[in-house]
Amino acid sequence: MKTVVGFFDDWSRAEKAVQDLENAGIPRDDISVVTGNKQGQVATGTEAYAAGGATTEEKESEAGKGAVVGGVTGFLIGLISFAIPGIGTAAGLGWLVMTLIGVGVGAAVGLVGALTHAGIPHEEATYYEEGVRRGGTLVVVKVPEEEESRINQILSDDGAINIHERAAQWRKEGWQPATTAAAMAPAATSPSAAMPSPPPTAGSAPQAALDPEGKATIPVIQEEMQVGKREVETGGVRVTSQMTEQPVEQEVPLREEHVTVERRPVDRPVSVGDMAAFQEGVIEVTETAE
Repeated sequence: MKTVVGFFDDWSRAEKAVQDLENAGIPRDDISVVTGNKQGQVATGTEAYAAGGATTEEKESEAGKGAVVGGVTGFLIGLISFAIPGIGTAAGLGWLVMTLIGVGVGAAVGLVGALTHAGIPHEEATYYEEGVRRGGTLVVVKVPEEEESRINQILSDDGAINIHERAAQWRKEGWQPATTAAAMAPAATSPSAAMPSPPPTAGSAPQAALDPEGKATIPVIQEEMQVGKREVETGGVRVTSQMTEQPVEQEVPLREEHVTVERRPVDRPVSVGDMAAFQEGVIEVTETAE
């Protein structure tokens, strides 16, 4: 599976993208939404129905149908509010949000860690985190590799921002992405990796427990790193060929044939041989020309 991310400045465009993804056959379980919501500009939970003007009866009858109520899809009515380290108050739903709020994982890795764990390059993940901190919205989709281009096109058609161009603009304004070790740490891959070591006794260095024979066992913890890749468009060239006509005048030598008939006066008497060879008739010669 590939992870495709679309960044939107406008919440309504992100909402439209989610609806188009659903119409394109993407399961809801594979779609996540995370938006900066410091001022509460995005309605969450039942507030979304209230924002759309739906009554309690409408909510109860339409909630299970995924219908559109007041312009808000039933899927997005499930938005919940939560806090992200380094960002503050946010709203969202989907598998990425479950990673952020599940069993303290979000407090350890933040949005950058959750995105890198999903296969997004670390530097690009810091751009998305800054975008959410500034009030933008992420639409994150898990799709099979062969669907990646189609989903990228849907997000782009709905107004997704080029995050690299936006980050370059932020850099000109003085912003620098966080490069702390905590931000770069991957999510724990096993229960043993997530458990803290017992504290050492006062006044002594940590030591491994010794068995009755005086031997110590040092536990070995294995860490796994999942590396993903994704293709992005970096530009292109369009070459067009066309044919034109130009009138040209040129002298071309031609061939002509001429027939010349010479008439000679009779200058001697006819002989017997001449009479035998002479026959009456018609001789026709045709002239041609190019």
